[in-house]
Amino acid sequence: MPSTPYRKGYFFEWYVKRKLDDKGYKTARSAGSHTEFDIYAILPYDKWLSRIRLGLALLGIDDHICEKVIELLKNNPPVVGVQCKKGGKLRKREKEAMVKSSEIYPLLPVLAYSTGKKVKFVNVKKDIEVDI
Repeated sequence: MPSTPYRKGYFFEWYVKRKLDDKGYKTARSAGSHTEFDIYAILPYDKWLSRIRLGLALLGIDDHICEKVIELLKNNPPVVGVQCKKGGKLRKREKEAMVKSSEIYPLLPVLAYSTGKKVKFVNVKKDIEVDI
């Protein structure tokens, strides 16, 4: 069967989902929804909290206050909204919709794209590569 752009995109979404699953994320595909995100990924607490602890330590925050902040954040886990584009091209309106959603909901808008055998992730809001 010939490989159409739709099929390539479909398989790339599943590939990205597996990559995130392998890194310990809890993921869900938003197949056929035509929303701004193809995949929603919830960051595991251990990874997320270690990043928060490191950031607070770098700021010189007291351990007691740090633990209170961690407890507060545990009740508000972050979510990553992923748009998969095999070629890495994101339309202006798609980017605007992703950024708008990130201002309404507590999520990080991310573009996933292919560089051969690897997947790169870019924070759409800041246009910088992120390690997910």
